[in-house]
Amino acid sequence: MNLSNYFSERVVIRMNDIKEYAVSLCFCAVFCTLISFMIPPGNHKKLMSIIINSFFVMMLVTPIVKGFNIEIPKVTFDTRVYENRMNDEIKSLLDSQIGESVEKGIALRLENMGAPAKKISVLMDTSDTSRIQISKLMIVLDRKYLLQEIKISDAMISECGIQPQLTFE
Repeated sequence: MNLSNYFSERVVIRMNDIKEYAVSLCFCAVFCTLISFMIPPGNHKKLMSIIINSFFVMMLVTPIVKGFNIEIPKVTFDTRVYENRMNDEIKSLLDSQIGESVEKGIALRLENMGAPAKKISVLMDTSDTSRIQISKLMIVLDRKYLLQEIKISDAMISECGIQPQLTFE
């Protein structure tokens, strides 16, 4: 819904509201003036004038804040939805960063073994103890490293704790 349509349809400042406000303000001004004349001079006069002026300012501002009976639509939202969405985004970001880090570490290890990978895919999962584990490790290597398959597989098992799925192209 367009807010300008809402306000043009619902907000009506009647002249009676403005008249009532002006009359109330005049009575308040007269009342405050009479009270200030009744206060004896001395230390209490400053304190009482601050209180009276505060009352007058409050009387002056209250109808403006209330908006002359303007209906303001309530805007509510469920913070749990945003909290869950934010937690999911943070988890996704952490998972991707950890996955990239693991992939870089595996790529470096394979290069040090003399068998650089064409492609590495790491799938991460959270265990029951809230630990992040590698659930699947897929490595694509050049065909010329086929003879090193057992060596590469054993190295990945000792480094990552999982049997890699090796593909040679």
